[in-house]
Amino acid sequence: MPKSSSRNNRQSFDDRVTATTIEYGPSTTGYRVNDDGEASTSSDADGSDLANHYLPLVPEDTYESFWSRPLEPFLFVFFKVCEIYPGWDGVRGEASPLVSLQGEDENGVPQFGIMLRDGTAASVNEVLTSSLVTRLSGSNAWASGAEVMLAQGKSGFHAVVFAPNGTGLTDVVGMTADGKLGTAADFGFTVPTSTGPASRSGFVPVYSRVADLAFVVGGALTSNGAQARDIWRREVRGTGGWQQVPLTGVTLETVLAATYSFRDAKLWVLDESRTVRRLLRIDPLSGKTTIVGSWARSSAFNKQWLVLDLEGDVVLASSSESAFGIARFRSAGLNPTIAPTVVNLEQGARRLMLPPAIDAKGNSIVTRTSPTVDYVTERRTTFQGSAATIAALDAIL
Repeated sequence: MPKSSSRNNRQSFDDRVTATTIEYGPSTTGYRVNDDGEASTSSDADGSDLANHYLPLVPEDTYESFWSRPLEPFLFVFFKVCEIYPGWDGVRGEASPLVSLQGEDENGVPQFGIMLRDGTAASVNEVLTSSLVTRLSGSNAWASGAEVMLAQGKSGFHAVVFAPNGTGLTDVVGMTADGKLGTAADFGFTVPTSTGPASRSGFVPVYSRVADLAFVVGGALTSNGAQARDIWRREVRGTGGWQQVPLTGVTLETVLAATYSFRDAKLWVLDESRTVRRLLRIDPLSGKTTIVGSWARSSAFNKQWLVLDLEGDVVLASSSESAFGIARFRSAGLNPTIAPTVVNLEQGARRLMLPPAIDAKGNSIVTRTSPTVDYVTERRTTFQGSAATIAALDAIL
């Protein structure tokens, strides 16, 4: 269990076996000690006799994966957090998901970490305030800022925290004066409260620093299990309370993913019925909705995300157990007469484990070819693939 930020105190993403070092007495020949405790000689034929510091490792026990919520990070932390951890192995500005590590430290404190690019996760509790550790240990819904860089909406926060049933905001996450990641209590911010959405499960939380808006999108009502088919918004720093977005032009179905684009000032929502998946572009004030595209629903592609690139254009990622697709759209900003286009469509024969992590210098994706193969983090300086039609996205949806 990691107890510091040392590069030697890390947990493997998918290791299932721990090991114990077995020590024997000193060698009497200068060569390594064999498994039976006897010193080897130069006549040993396995070639290991030259390794006079040999210590065998044997399996001792198995343990569960350290992910408490498998492959669902709490939020994507930004470079200010990654770079103050001395073992960060990414590049400047690269995002990394904040994850829950298995177990607690010697004081009973839950451990949280950032996922490193070399296939391990490292504890970063030393750069988290105690109030944030407590908040992370509870039941909450998290939404990191939709924008790639903190400078985009710099008066905003790293993330906002929703009640687990979507009825309101409970906290915000940002940097403290001493350079730690903390909650509202650590920097004197009063979390806004007002009557909000009805209790629900499975909603998609969205937060935009640029727009200073938090959204509760869709979900199933706690009262009867029916789809809520609604969207709620409220200001985070501002005084505006919860308001329902008056949707016009569509009836919302089961929501799969959502994000807010500052490029066109629209909320983008991916939803599905039993037979169709749709990508919607919604004015968060008027509720006017246009359908970017609709496709026959593929049961194989069972996980989707919507994120932004550096310029605020929307990136759709979709994955099955053995294939993925990433589509980057280009919108004409606030011009409502020009429809978005697909400027990059990438497809790959492996599972996408997390949404693309996008930063000022490129992007990273985490993939896996099969359950028996370790995941791989792929760093790219540009988006892959070529331009495509909207209809072509039926191959990944």
